[in-house]
Amino acid sequence: MYIQALKQKRYLDVFKERLEKTGFSKPTFHLIEGAYENIPIDDKFDVILFSWTFIVEFNKEEQEQVLINTYKHLNEEGICLIDNPSRNQPYNQYGTYSPTKFYYDEWENIFTEIGFSHKVNIYTTKTGKERELIILKK
Repeated sequence: MYIQALKQKRYLDVFKERLEKTGFSKPTFHLIEGAYENIPIDDKFDVILFSWTFIVEFNKEEQEQVLINTYKHLNEEGICLIDNPSRNQPYNQYGTYSPTKFYYDEWENIFTEIGFSHKVNIYTTKTGKERELIILKK
């Protein structure tokens, strides 16, 4: 299994530790750190993970292009997981930047147009924050 996780290295280290604690062994997965726009289009992955509001760093047009490229980067039966705050939670409680908010219900039709099957799970973190986990499947 190949997992494309895009964020700072320390997040990848934490993610790797958590995977290993759940029983995934090193030969089972490979974490790749890098800028999404620099991934060669012919690279294919089983799982692409956009965590910690990665997708909000792009404007709406760029978000759509990221989703189109994500579809192209997935192996057959591959999935993309997008983790974001739900509508009931602030994206930027400290006012330090202006993210482009990304909510499942605003993107459902576009997911379908691109070719994804999709669903969303709303969950609450241990700290009481409500989040959307969007699951896109090729």
